[in-house]
Amino acid sequence: MNIVRSWLQQYSLFLLVTSGLTIILLTIIGCTSNSDVEIPDYIKEMENVTVFPLDVEPTRHIRLKEEAVFGSTDEVVLGVFFPPAVDRQDRVYLGEAGENTIRVFFPDGTYLKQIGRRGQGPGEFLSPPIPQIVSDTLIVYDHLQLRVSLYSTDSHELIRTLNLNPRNQYSIEELSERYIQKIFYTSDNVFIGVFAESEIPPYYPNYDPDKEYVLKYYLIGEDGRVLPDELFELQETKPLVANVNGEVRSLSYDFLSKPLVSIADDGTIYTAYSDEFLITVRSADDGEYQRAFYHPLIKREFHREEALQLDFSHIPDGLIPVWRGVLQNVSGSDLPDYWPVLNSLYIDDENRLWVSTVVEDSEIYEWWVLHDTGEVIARFDWPRDSVIEVVKNGFVYARKIDSETGIHEIVRYRIIFES
Repeated sequence: MNIVRSWLQQYSLFLLVTSGLTIILLTIIGCTSNSDVEIPDYIKEMENVTVFPLDVEPTRHIRLKEEAVFGSTDEVVLGVFFPPAVDRQDRVYLGEAGENTIRVFFPDGTYLKQIGRRGQGPGEFLSPPIPQIVSDTLIVYDHLQLRVSLYSTDSHELIRTLNLNPRNQYSIEELSERYIQKIFYTSDNVFIGVFAESEIPPYYPNYDPDKEYVLKYYLIGEDGRVLPDELFELQETKPLVANVNGEVRSLSYDFLSKPLVSIADDGTIYTAYSDEFLITVRSADDGEYQRAFYHPLIKREFHREEALQLDFSHIPDGLIPVWRGVLQNVSGSDLPDYWPVLNSLYIDDENRLWVSTVVEDSEIYEWWVLHDTGEVIARFDWPRDSVIEVVKNGFVYARKIDSETGIHEIVRYRIIFES
């Protein structure tokens, strides 16, 4: 897990087809000038990309109304838990790390039951479970056992267990030295596996400071076999390396460019990098690029001194000196020129995109709610210490952490759109 992130925590030019003739057109929407923001050349050269005007106005206003809280109760005391999953009945599923179990809550926040436990048997987990729900199925991936447990969200009974230890991974040259970092469940027991390359620590003799790491995305069938054709790949965050108190340290930071991925219920893949408000749309079947859209934003210049003043509450106390030390001592040429423009990307069950953007006020994000074609529905400011993690069934689920006790809880807010 990246220690400076809270959790493991993922172009619309349209294709016009007339009489069998495909016409590719670069669409610039609206009449507002983009002269204050220079559109990167690589975006201008893309096909099927929609470039929106600067400061495009949303069509609606949005309010979030608090309705329920999920966390420790008189019946259960929770430790660290991962982002929630929510079923069609608005029950909330929290994967608790310490006990390696799933805690289930009624929609009003009262505790319902436990699913699974630490162990190696059916329905048991060796690694902390991160729940995901697609349709009426609860999916839990155990990365230490390389298997997936599927449960009914109606009965909470174990349906089946799939062994995802890739039987043919090492026969695929591109994957021979990689490991599965994460999986996404798409549909019909087909998964997208994210294959990462182990990073060489900077104090190793064969460390290459210029090496760039990429994440490779492949389909994995329910039989555990990796389909041979790569879907797509994304550049991993390149960590900062510096000498701190005589030791070479390497850390990643949220202000560095990072890949963002979100997958819709129909399997459509949305990807972005945090340094541009450019969202690409890829096919669910083969990962092929389909279209994209771009919102130009005015970027702020990055300053080391400003970064050193950021909130450290999400970092364990013992690691703060290292976090500060690397940032203080790293070469200025390794630091970005600008702050990122994006922080997170989600798609909800109504195919609306929820994108948090980085603004000058370090205590908030400005959230954008978009149609899947990029048109802006609404924008709103939201405190950074209330981390939106799921949007589903007309609700937002956000994590709050008590600054004094460190206790986590999930708060549900009803989404209210207003004209």
